[in-house]
Amino acid sequence: QAIELYRQALTQVEKTGVGTAAHAELLHVLGRAERRAALAGEGLRHLCAAFDVLDRQRRKLGGTEEVRAAFETSTREIYYGCLEALLAEGRPAEAFATLERGRARSFLDLLAERDLEIPGLAPETEAERRRIGAEYDRVQAELLASASASPPAAFEELQEKLRDLRTQQERLAARIRRESPRFASLRYPEPLALNGAGAALDPGTVLLSYSVGPERSFLFVVRPAVSGEPGLTVHSIAIGESALRGEVESFRRLLKRPGSDRAALKAQARRLYDLLVRPAEGQITRATRLLVSPDGPLHTLPFAALMRRSR
Repeated sequence: QAIELYRQALTQVEKTGVGTAAHAELLHVLGRAERRAALAGEGLRHLCAAFDVLDRQRRKLGGTEEVRAAFETSTREIYYGCLEALLAEGRPAEAFATLERGRARSFLDLLAERDLEIPGLAPETEAERRRIGAEYDRVQAELLASASASPPAAFEELQEKLRDLRTQQERLAARIRRESPRFASLRYPEPLALNGAGAALDPGTVLLSYSVGPERSFLFVVRPAVSGEPGLTVHSIAIGESALRGEVESFRRLLKRPGSDRAALKAQARRLYDLLVRPAEGQITRATRLLVSPDGPLHTLPFAALMRRSR
């Protein structure tokens, strides 16, 4: 019954609010319900469609803080839902690509928060980029506000404006990639797929890439490409974000406090190693360098201070 109601709601939202945060959230909860009802294929499709909507919309925002804030609360859960469903269906390479898309989105958020002026773009092009983004935000807000009150013709006109602005943004992005590759690499980053990641690694380097979820986390271990086929192993880690944050903060307190109990410090260093790195020992024993891509609370963890046995 819940699934049927969600589907009815989705039909209504797709008439008025395609590409909005509400659209993404509805796809996400529908996908979760379908997976609970053993409709794995439909659930996966809707969970990843939710991330696609949010990711597409996030890249088209004009950069105003108010609009960005509306997308931040549910983004992480929606991205993780798609990644987890892909892994459950035995599609690790696609899950890794989703992880990298999530990192690209986080990178764009950091740039937007700082409103950095990135050199390499002509002033008139930058002015056009900001103008189109602001106009997109304005038309979308007007579209949502008038969904139930406007006559059909006026509503269709707003939708047509939004489609035209999307086209303008795509054309401008293509032009910027041609004219200002450095600027494009920062404003329009292209996430690495598994093949690209494996090819980018030096011989002897192994990538440990983490995705921290609400109830459990995942460790993606990527090795350099061999004969065009990079090696990928995914490990499930039985700890979620809240508990992991507590473990990391406890370790940091022990590290920073003069006179900390040495036995407790070593025990916590070993515990975090066993939790986060030991699952990958089979893939990293012959590595000459580890490249760590953290997530969530792991951004503040000094990995070099962890202990493997007595080292």
